[in-house]
Amino acid sequence: MGISKILGIILFFGGLALVVGGIFATRSLGDSVRTFLGMGLTKDTLWYFIGGAAAVVTSLILLMGGRS
Repeated sequence: MGISKILGIILFFGGLALVVGGIFATRSLGDSVRTFLGMGLTKDTLWYFIGGAAAVVTSLILLMGGRS
């Protein structure tokens, strides 16, 4: 197993952890009140989702590309 595959696996699970953290952050009292008032999510919560999605996409590129 090459270094890119190992890095891809680590990034995949790290990205999933960030997305799950973002989901839990949306259920916090502060985000619930902001969403109820129509203000949307906080910047911190959005960065969880953006960072997690970027890590998952990057990991998929690493896992699918390159040599075996």
